[in-house]
Amino acid sequence: MAGKRHGRSSATARPGTKSKDDTKKTSAKKVNASSLSSKPSNSQNQETGGLSRRHQQVTLNIFKDTFSSILASDTLSTTLQTIKQALFERDFTRAFGDADSLAVYAARWSPTRALGYASIFHRIYEQDHLQGLILPALDDQSQTTSNVLKLLCIGGGAAEIVAFGSFLGHIHQLSGTITLLDSGPWGQVVSQLQTSLTSLPQLSKYAGQALQQSNKPMISPAERLQSRFIQQDVLALDKVGLTEVINSTTPILATLLFTLNELFTTSGILKTTTFLLNLTATLPLGSLLLVVDSPGSYSETSVGKYPMQWLLDKVLLNTEHEPVEGRAWVKLESHDSLWFRLPDQPQGLDYPIALENMRYQLHLYRLVDAASLEDT
Repeated sequence: MAGKRHGRSSATARPGTKSKDDTKKTSAKKVNASSLSSKPSNSQNQETGGLSRRHQQVTLNIFKDTFSSILASDTLSTTLQTIKQALFERDFTRAFGDADSLAVYAARWSPTRALGYASIFHRIYEQDHLQGLILPALDDQSQTTSNVLKLLCIGGGAAEIVAFGSFLGHIHQLSGTITLLDSGPWGQVVSQLQTSLTSLPQLSKYAGQALQQSNKPMISPAERLQSRFIQQDVLALDKVGLTEVINSTTPILATLLFTLNELFTTSGILKTTTFLLNLTATLPLGSLLLVVDSPGSYSETSVGKYPMQWLLDKVLLNTEHEPVEGRAWVKLESHDSLWFRLPDQPQGLDYPIALENMRYQLHLYRLVDAASLEDT
């Protein structure tokens, strides 16, 4: 896997880069599509996901507490410049080859992504897209039932687990299991962040009694969040391998967050298309696929330059006419350009490093029995 970051969300949108707006509208059936302005106002084209400033700050504190020594390090600036240069040169092994580099990356660039992803999860929850995915599960210890959402993050790491934890921390009646699949060694970072999500936040020794009494973990009890990390090149997995990774007979939410365009670009259309079709064949019916990427992303391949959204729709929506093992995708939402914006000062968020707003495209699909489309 040297030299490539198959399924790596962090490598897709390099820090400091910008993308042109892709304003092409989709003509797919059953689509709620919007092509939005590249200059949103405060009230238009803005994703907040209904998360309060306080909840966003608690989410940021997960990163502050987990990576406090990194954020206070005298060598942080130098290390960040080294990572940025490696990303610019697309030397992903140098940028993400060890856990220490990943921890620095996570401390700097994952917080905004985590806030943005959490807002997206909350948004699709509020729109009832997760109905059919949140199912009762029996707790073997207490013999009680709780509602559980299963999540598979392809190219997932620090931002994804904190985003999911933040979402669960906002929806208290919900538990979740998350599988993170990436070619980089994110296991240690993911474990550290899960510990922070399920432990009491760090308080100043000068904290008052009221603050100490109100202090609580974002996720409690800790069993509400179960995670596993798999270090694997997703494009090397066949259908059997994907089935083992998915490990579910009930519908799940699968995500490709700032990952798919990188797969198309670095590995080509054929390999990435094969992966998407294998995913179609192995996900449980009713599952959702959430794709988030830089707006206007173009995948540069050996045979040309194509909008990522066009390639994605060509593969997935063609299953209506050519089902994959009796399965097909329908598109629930498609947005060319959305924003997640941080709160304005002086009501802003506290973090040792300046954070940026996140602009993205979003596409959401549901996997259905192809026979159910014949009457529509």
